[in-house]
Amino acid sequence: MAIVFLFLGFNFLKGKSIFKSDFYLYAKFPESKGIVGSNPVFINGFQAGTVSKVSASKDLKEILVEIKLNQDYNIPDNSLADINSNPLGTSSVEFTRGKAHKDLSSEDTLITSMTPGFLGMVGSQIKPFAEQAKNTLQDF
Repeated sequence: MAIVFLFLGFNFLKGKSIFKSDFYLYAKFPESKGIVGSNPVFINGFQAGTVSKVSASKDLKEILVEIKLNQDYNIPDNSLADINSNPLGTSSVEFTRGKAHKDLSSEDTLITSMTPGFLGMVGSQIKPFAEQAKNTLQDF
């Protein structure tokens, strides 16, 4: 009996449920941006689920993220998934709802987009100045 409670408690802490069927969606990204299992999934700022599993293709060109939603939400099938990386905290997956009339079903694959994180945006702003400084220093 103790083994059963240990098994159930361990799965509960991992965010798995064995008593009800779950609603899963999948998203394929070119990079993981620090996303791992149990990271939050947000829709319009509301935590609607968690990342269940992250795996990579054999050639490491594609990262498959399995998303477990808390319930069967009405998510339009042209919605976008994006990884929101946070250098000071936990990365998350964020959905941007589409406007289609057809909704996603369990085990469907989302359309993904990749926006640069904070460090990527800062790097793109600094790059022109770095190039200019490099050219100026070469003149001396």
